[in-house]
Amino acid sequence: MSSRKWSRYLSPRKGNAALAIIEWGRRISQAQQEVSPDEYIKIITGIGLTARDAGTLALIGRKLGPLADAIPGITLPFRTRTLLALSELPAPTLRRAALDGHLKPSMTEADAKSLRPISSKPLPPVIKPTDNWSFSKLWWPTINDQSDYGYIPGDLYVNCLWYYARDGDTVTDPMAGSGMLLRVWKEKNLWLDNDAFNLNIILSDLIPRGPYQKHIQQCDLLSSFPVTKADYIIVDPPYCGLCKGQYSEMAVDLANMEPSEWRKAMQTIARRFRAAQGKGGRCTIIVPNNREINTGHRLLFPEIVRQIWYQNDYQLYDIAYASRRPQQKQGYRMAVLNNRAKRNRVPLTDISEILTFVAC
Repeated sequence: MSSRKWSRYLSPRKGNAALAIIEWGRRISQAQQEVSPDEYIKIITGIGLTARDAGTLALIGRKLGPLADAIPGITLPFRTRTLLALSELPAPTLRRAALDGHLKPSMTEADAKSLRPISSKPLPPVIKPTDNWSFSKLWWPTINDQSDYGYIPGDLYVNCLWYYARDGDTVTDPMAGSGMLLRVWKEKNLWLDNDAFNLNIILSDLIPRGPYQKHIQQCDLLSSFPVTKADYIIVDPPYCGLCKGQYSEMAVDLANMEPSEWRKAMQTIARRFRAAQGKGGRCTIIVPNNREINTGHRLLFPEIVRQIWYQNDYQLYDIAYASRRPQQKQGYRMAVLNNRAKRNRVPLTDISEILTFVAC
């Protein structure tokens, strides 16, 4: 279809209010899948919708459309917020509520949320209730004991998905390393309760490796991005000065760059992220500071990342903090480093900041 035909196809529906909203949402969801991100934004803007409102309608269409098809004559609420609350319920719960006559035009958002099933078990302790994401014991410390590569624990990925991913999202990790994100998603039964929560996980890396290598696309972010559309991006970039030569000898490897080159590369990467995300898209960057004990030189990576992402049409949405656990490996070398840090008045870096941005 041309852009003009899409605009007509996506015009508001007429008839039964609830069913019209669901059909409208279905068509918007269809447009999300069939046109480019730029064309999609142009189309929904042309019919007077924001990206956020269009996303809400698309979710309603995807989740409630099958229910409306399966139960002819179903009665549904006409308020969009109530329909959204219903769309967040598991499909079996929705069907049972419909068959039992609990879905009514007059129901409120609170009524819809009251149908949510009570979990038979509490959320596991890997899900943190605060913004302190430090773990006394890691559920997913490494993949196959590959301690020769830099990594973040799977426990941190779990919390990112829990707090920042949304049902139906395409989630992309373009610096996937050995594929820890995919591992925790494959083992979601260990941390996800009975919510209906579906994600499309896409991994890429400059140098795919590890047991999930066949699931990781080879992609140089300085040249391209692995997908045209990403609802949620999560990335743990290599930090220059901390892991030079650890992954490769390639000049395009962030780990091998000087600080000025690293900053320029991250500018390019931020632009690619933004091009793949419509308004409301989410992006999490995991970064610590770096301080040289001997020279006192400081690279404050979280502040650098903030500046770059602000410049590329993102706003900061949330911050969490996680220990990098350097003191877990006590021994002679750690004792020497601790003593040197105190004497030189240059504190060792312990905390990583988990910075989550939203596209403006």
